[in-house]
Amino acid sequence: MVELDFGFLSLLHDDKTGLIYQKFFLERLAPIFFPLRVARLVELPELDSRVCSMVLPLGPGNLQHLDQEKRKRLLEHYDVLMSDFRLGVLAVDRRLKDDFLSLDCKYPLIFGDFFIEVLALVQVRRMVSHYRVKKIIIVGASAHFSMFLEALSQFGVPVSIQSPRPDRYEVLAYRLLYEKGCVVSTSRFNPTEWEKGDLVVALASGCDFRGYPCLCLHLGDDQYGFAPELDRRLQQSGWEGRLHHLAPLLESTMLAKAGYFELNEEPIKFSDNMLDLPYLEELGSQMGLWDRFLDKA
Repeated sequence: MVELDFGFLSLLHDDKTGLIYQKFFLERLAPIFFPLRVARLVELPELDSRVCSMVLPLGPGNLQHLDQEKRKRLLEHYDVLMSDFRLGVLAVDRRLKDDFLSLDCKYPLIFGDFFIEVLALVQVRRMVSHYRVKKIIIVGASAHFSMFLEALSQFGVPVSIQSPRPDRYEVLAYRLLYEKGCVVSTSRFNPTEWEKGDLVVALASGCDFRGYPCLCLHLGDDQYGFAPELDRRLQQSGWEGRLHHLAPLLESTMLAKAGYFELNEEPIKFSDNMLDLPYLEELGSQMGLWDRFLDKA
């Protein structure tokens, strides 16, 4: 059997249409007719990576027709495929994150949270070096938010978390300031006050800040166009270049190349506590990964 680096489980790009995909029929037939399946074994020669592609043959809208218990039944047999193909870790389409977090998973899962945070740092570093950035404004939050904000403080630019509920982040900002010396403030979300020299890092999906005088970096799950050559290669393999696919795939590739997922007699033990953002940024640099996102490749 071909040695594989990891598995990747994704949804279809678009919703399936027709009578059978309407809510009434889908609720009754999904567990029988739409189980997880192995689509193909994919090689990504540019990244020296071999991936077992698994697909849930439904689109995101189809999945929303199903209640949590039925979605759980569709996903809970992923471990059989993992065992059949001797896979130790599973990268997961970010649109399935909430569903997988409700399962009792015995394999490590990679959703790409670290990758998005490190990509943000790489892009912010480029912008700070090319433009006169006076303030970094964060819209939305990330999985390792405290770590991410601390890493942003290295650029010597004030950081502001803007939210409809800024009080949610006041304790975090206080701790970062008094325990880490990081200048992080909170304020109410108000794009009308953004100015030239502000750099907005949007971590939430569905953001569109065109027309404002500030610099904008969009890193929501639905964003695409970060690395055109890599996007084309992923599309040829049946995946999208949007972050909901790109982030878990590339984070898993980085960690696989670093030896985190080598199969031994014991199950793989992996957790977020084993990683930090500077290490992953350096790991990506060694692979030449960030060049693809900075138009240098």
